[in-house]
Amino acid sequence: MRVFRRGKSWYADYTIGGKRKMKSFGRHKKMAEPFLKDIELKNLRGEIGLVQDDISLRKFLGKHLEYCLLNKSHHSYRVDSGRIRILHRFFEEKGISKLKEITPGLMEEFKAVLLKKCKPKAVDDYLVLVKAMSNKAVEWKHLRENPLKGLKKLKDTGLREPGHLSKPEIEKILSLADSFMQRVIKILLYTGMRRSELVYLTWEDVGFQNKRIRIQSKPEFSFHPKSYNPVPSP
Repeated sequence: MRVFRRGKSWYADYTIGGKRKMKSFGRHKKMAEPFLKDIELKNLRGEIGLVQDDISLRKFLGKHLEYCLLNKSHHSYRVDSGRIRILHRFFEEKGISKLKEITPGLMEEFKAVLLKKCKPKAVDDYLVLVKAMSNKAVEWKHLRENPLKGLKKLKDTGLREPGHLSKPEIEKILSLADSFMQRVIKILLYTGMRRSELVYLTWEDVGFQNKRIRIQSKPEFSFHPKSYNPVPSP
């Protein structure tokens, strides 16, 4: 890394990721020197990396689907796959071929299109997915920053709180179930576990001494809890 003069202009000469770069500062040498020191410091911290922001939309979506396949449950992967196909179709209709061409304005158009067909909750699910994909694009150095970080969900539409079973309803369900299903229903009621979490529960997950149950990933069965991370031991 160096500051040098060529003709009447001063330049900062530096290397990032094995690629040489030069930046001109005209006649302002005092601007080139602190710039270079800042680059050197950020490089030592690992804060600078080459951003390959020319990736095609199709290639990035394929890469993200591979990530989902490895890190999400089979059900979540299938849901995301369907949503990504719809997103890709919309972008193609708009002539978008590069990931970097996706803008907040374009996503507002997508929201308007979806609202004609879907409920607000479904629209919000798409927005969450797209923002998460953009965050991954930044992490994978396909974008310098997430252009959709300010994208807002739809306003509260007065959705009702999740319903729950009354005591008479629970008693009726239990009366219609055989002895095995009664035990299953009671476990679900007392723990609040999801059906898939109970299906993949093992004896190692049950702490009899501390009276706790751990819900954790089972990669061998392609099962992950909703957070996609194992719950730490208590």
